[in-house]
Amino acid sequence: MGHAPEYQEFPEAHVENAESPLLFILNPSSPLSRDYTHFYQNTNTSIPLMTFYRSDFLLSFDRMKALLPHGVTYDESSRSDQNWGYNLDISKVSAWLADPRHNIKTVILNTGTHYNSGQFGGGIPLDAIQELYRSAIEYISDTLSEQLRDDQIVFFRSSTAGHSNGHGICSTTTPLSEPVRIKYFYYNWHGQEVFNALWKDFLERAHLKRRYLNIKYLDVSRPSMLRPDAVQTPNLGS
Repeated sequence: MGHAPEYQEFPEAHVENAESPLLFILNPSSPLSRDYTHFYQNTNTSIPLMTFYRSDFLLSFDRMKALLPHGVTYDESSRSDQNWGYNLDISKVSAWLADPRHNIKTVILNTGTHYNSGQFGGGIPLDAIQELYRSAIEYISDTLSEQLRDDQIVFFRSSTAGHSNGHGICSTTTPLSEPVRIKYFYYNWHGQEVFNALWKDFLERAHLKRRYLNIKYLDVSRPSMLRPDAVQTPNLGS
């Protein structure tokens, strides 16, 4: 019999793409539970050790349309490929994060890989998407800086490029020695290095002006692209 896990997932996500929150709470049988006794006031509900919420864009669809660069319009007759009901605007997320009842001190966020013309039903060129992303970065940073508490810190985790139809880095069975350059043009995976650089440059310039000091750039793209989580498939025939 193995040891009881130090955490358990609750509840499981049963929604498409796991957009419902994943709450990691401490297993009551863990010896750590003697030291971690954080509960919401006047309840017996434990404050999660970690909360994960997926929101691909950190913008509502109306917000994203409003941030399109001058001269670029969205054709309302187009069909967006994204179910935007799953994507909370950062203003709503920040208000929840800042609530002191949740005892949140560190926030890690990332976005970018799904910023592409397909989300607008096509027809918006890449340069316009990049300019939209620049505006999104500024809006997200402004909102976080304004709404979060002084004792909270945010890390933008550099986003990792994905794969295409099961090909690429996600199909590897062993860790890689060098990152694989994504050559598939689904979503924005092939251009994620550029989008990460936009965040890094934006924050570096802002920090020189003493702005957004509570938002840091966390560069983990290279080790992530080496897929340290890959596990070699056992040879069942031996």
